[in-house]
Amino acid sequence: MNLPPASTSIDLSAAPADQSTPTGGAMSVEEFCRWACVGKTKAYAEAKAGRLVLRKIGAKTVIIRADAEAWLRALPAASSAAA
Repeated sequence: MNLPPASTSIDLSAAPADQSTPTGGAMSVEEFCRWACVGKTKAYAEAKAGRLVLRKIGAKTVIIRADAEAWLRALPAASSAAA
């Protein structure tokens, strides 16, 4: 049986690294919490404080990925003493 030689490179662009990580433009609050490693209470507190934008699609609350990434970038840097 003749098999083609094994490729030494792997194309990762076709499949997401983690199927549980949302890749679309918006994520549910639950998906955001998994993505950001925070609880729902913290997510809603950040929204109430005006640091995280929540949007509605009918009855569903979503967070646009760009807003989630902006929230993450706006977090303060940890000091070396806190690490």
